[in-house]
Formats: sequence, C-alpha cells, structure tokens
Amino acid sequence: MLLERSAVPCDRPGETLHPGAEALFEQLGVAKAISEAGFQRHRGCHRVSADGDVYQAYGQDADGPWRGFQVQRSTLDRLLARKARNCGVQVRSGIGAQRVLINSAGRVTGVETAHRRHHARWLVDATGSAGWLKRQLGLTITRCSPQLTAWYGYVDGRPAYCDGDPRLIVEPNGWTWIAPLGNSISAWVRLVINQDRRRPATAPELLAGHPIRGAIRGADVTWKILDSLAGPGFFVAGDAASVLDPASSHGVLRALMTGILAGDSIAKVEQSIVTETSSFLGYEAWLRNTFESDLEALLSLYIEMDLYTDAWKRGSG
Repeated sequence: MLLERSAVPCDRPGETLHPGAEALFEQLGVAKAISEAGFQRHRGCHRVSADGDVYQAYGQDADGPWRGFQVQRSTLDRLLARKARNCGVQVRSGIGAQRVLINSAGRVTGVETAHRRHHARWLVDATGSAGWLKRQLGLTITRCSPQLTAWYGYVDGRPAYCDGDPRLIVEPNGWTWIAPLGNSISAWVRLVINQDRRRPATAPELLAGHPIRGAIRGADVTWKILDSLAGPGFFVAGDAASVLDPASSHGVLRALMTGILAGDSIAKVEQSIVTETSSFLGYEAWLRNTFESDLEALLSLYIEMDLYTDAWKRGSG
C-alpha cells in the first residue's frame, strides 16, 4: 500500500535527471511510458559564470551519446504511480499518516491515519525532506551545510538562447538552474546562500517576459543525512534519508535507487536470504557511501563556483 498525502501529483524541484535514470526506468518497466511522455532529452549542460559559458557533455559509449531527461515531476510521479497500481499496489491519494505504530518490542508495525490503522510488516518512509518518520521516532540527522532553501517555478515558453540543454548560472551568492521541458515550459530553480528562507525568490531575469506558470515555491535543500536509515520494521528512502541540493543532479536518481534497494532488502529478509541486521547494515553502508560520494562532488562544485565560504563552514556540521 502506498499512502500519498497529496490528492494529486505535485511539482517539485529537480527536473533534470542524470542519464543513469534510463537504466532504472528499464528495470522498473516504465521506459516505454517515459519515452511516450515526450520529455526533453539532453546530452549535457552549460555552466555559465563570469568566466564564460562552459559546456559539459555527459559522455558516450558504443550506443552513442548519453542523454539525460528533462521531466515535469508531476507527470513522472503520475507514471510511476500508475505502474505501481498495475503491479498490485493499493495507491491511496489524499491520505497522510498521522502516527507511527510500534509494538511492545519497539518494532514499527504500521501507521495510523485519520480514519484507521494500517498494519504492515514493513514501513518505507519516502516523505521527502520533511522526514515524517524521523520526527515520529525522534531520529537524529547530521547536517553538512547551512540552512538552504531552493525556490523554484515555471514559465511558458523557452528562453531565446535555448538550445535544449539546461544551464547552471553561477551568481555571486548562489546559482540559478534553467531547464527547458518538452512541452513548451521552462523550469527554474534558484538557490541564494544566506537568504531569508521566508522570502521567496523571483523568477530569473533571463526568463523575463515569459508568463509565470503557477506559484513560486520553496523547498528545504539543506545538505543532511539521517543517522539511522533502517531499523526493526522500517527503511527510510529518498530525501527522507538524505538531501543534497538540486545542483548535485542526482536527487531523483538517488530516490529511485534507495526505493529499489529498500524493496530488495525487504524481499531478501522475507525470503530468509539475509538476516534483518545484515539487511540494515548493507542498506546503510550503500546509502552512506553514495551520499558521501555525491557530497564530495557537490562540495567540489561549490568550491569551483567560489560559494564555499567561512560562513558556510560555520553553518554546517
């Protein structure tokens, strides 16, 4: 059973997917649906700064250039939810969990909603950076950056300079990401370091003149990782487990991979292939190693962009 608090799929920051997502879509059986959705494909991205415009291609192999996806997250979520239903999952939209259920031995045994209790052998928390289970169980986190908020939105049309590839525009105190989607919409994300997170950013100047589509929203993208990622009766996946800001470009990839690994770990425990303890250790080791690798790469990017300052160091840890 999948409990989804939102009644309808929502837009979220992070529309640019690394080419590695293609193999995961194949594995999940949604590659054909993703292809038919008409998402924009791209071979790399531009990094624009005072030093000029540097194009970074993803690379290629014998089959040709590697290509990423420019997706509208609400559409991607809808396709994944439809696949889940086809696999027999009960998808309950507009229902949020209110309280975690724990037995006398301290094992998570399900959740309570406004109308009933749902008992389960395993609970996977995929509630994003809000970290519902973290709050319910009193789990702690390790922060690796100051408080960061990414503001994001959409406009109709494409920028005049657009060649189909996204742009990371380096600014004195942050960055802006502009990505054309495949349906005459452009998405943007802006992160301003040390900005009052209660004050929303405005749309980028490069998109001036384009009608704004919907509201400008903010998301907490403080770099952090949960100190306990799995335990008796539960796994934590996606941004509920660890968060890096969208400049890492691996957020959706990491969410898909942690969800797959959590499901695989549960299946192996249920089939008595591994013990619960070894499944927890294996899951945590993989996720921490992946997070630390992405963290190191993102930190290197911030150093290159001259955004890693003494104030940043004092605000993290």
